[in-house]
Amino acid sequence: MHAWMEDLFPTDSATGMRVRYEDVMPDFVGTLSTYSDSKTANFRFIQNFRLADQRMLGSNVFIPRCTEFIVEYSFGQVVDAPPGNPYLGQLIWFGLDRTVSIDGQQIRVVAPYPYDTTSDRNLRYSMPYTKLDGTPASRELDPSVIYEVLKGGPTQPLIAHFGYTDPTYTPSDKNVDPPTVPWPWPKLIRITMTLADPSDPSIEQSFQFIFETPDGRQF
Repeated sequence: MHAWMEDLFPTDSATGMRVRYEDVMPDFVGTLSTYSDSKTANFRFIQNFRLADQRMLGSNVFIPRCTEFIVEYSFGQVVDAPPGNPYLGQLIWFGLDRTVSIDGQQIRVVAPYPYDTTSDRNLRYSMPYTKLDGTPASRELDPSVIYEVLKGGPTQPLIAHFGYTDPTYTPSDKNVDPPTVPWPWPKLIRITMTLADPSDPSIEQSFQFIFETPDGRQF
């Protein structure tokens, strides 16, 4: 399932290669002349297809002057800590390892699931589901459902996968347990982006957005 999802990406995520971009269309005239033979079957379709490639290579398909783009997710878990703890009640976020500098010290603020940086421990998400007789139940989400191989680093992306049914689940009693359980999706997505000033690239400002994901189909 992970491989099938990654095949949909517009670049080879396994090696960290980026989507190709050109300041100008590299061969617009050549495309027009190469695919202009009306004797060739479907020549117009092929020409339009190749012209779309050229336009895509030269199009600004992302935010101008964006120097950083971070995507993190939360299952809605909150920090359960003693009163007075500064993290009490805060949402727990997962994603690529990220640190911030506080008083000259690098503090790890986000880590891949299931590591909770606020409590310095693994915290697996307990996924609720319903048994055949209508009673509620839950099971811990295995990290292997989300990550095929736990990768990440300065030049390596961390890919989190979210699909349809949990491929690691097997009913222990077919008379009681459902045949499948949902593949849990995040309840919240957090986007952090940093933009550079067009007149002075040394000046940057960060913006952050949090949005809820819609409820998935019930199984």
